[in-house]
Amino acid sequence: MEHPIFQKLDGLPVIIYKAYQHGVWPNEIVRHLKGSAHAKPHEEAVQIQETIQRWENVAMGPEGIIIPHQINQAWPELPIYPNGLMCRRDSPRCRYIGRSMNSMRSHWRTVHGWTRQGSRGRVTPAERTRQEAEVRRSYILVKCQQIFPSRKGSHYIHVRGGETEPYIPVQTEQVNEAIAAVQKAIEATQTNTSSSHGEDIHDANS
Repeated sequence: MEHPIFQKLDGLPVIIYKAYQHGVWPNEIVRHLKGSAHAKPHEEAVQIQETIQRWENVAMGPEGIIIPHQINQAWPELPIYPNGLMCRRDSPRCRYIGRSMNSMRSHWRTVHGWTRQGSRGRVTPAERTRQEAEVRRSYILVKCQQIFPSRKGSHYIHVRGGETEPYIPVQTEQVNEAIAAVQKAIEATQTNTSSSHGEDIHDANS
């Protein structure tokens, strides 16, 4: 199923707006076609919308549609972004992908309650290395795509393959040592938390 302006996305019941390379719900086609990109007359826009709505296996809206968080092969109908940043602070449960460090830092702060900022004042070289190591282990570079530019289903989708570690401009040996130290500290914290929970349960039942 294809149209001069719209086409169906392979594998999903979603319509792609060719001019902008993103998804659009059939019920909103009239609004898009009457915009500045096409400036279609109302009657023609309605006719096109009704034609698309008659296509088989096409969802009229987001209800009941599951947009995946990762795919094995990129959709040729959509652009591929090579600069995706995928969170690893709660992997594999957290699948957030952003395309800037500002968005990633905002995600870390609001979702995971973490920031890279240490104590105020002058930062020692050792502390800076530890901070960079913590940042490095907190995300990975991926390729991604996006179907909808906003609202429900607008998250970036990880295209598997080609994942790389972020570049940190400090000596590799220092970063690797710091990463190991950070990981060890996290594991120790998790162990202590589990032990504390166990003691609380024992005390409550005694």
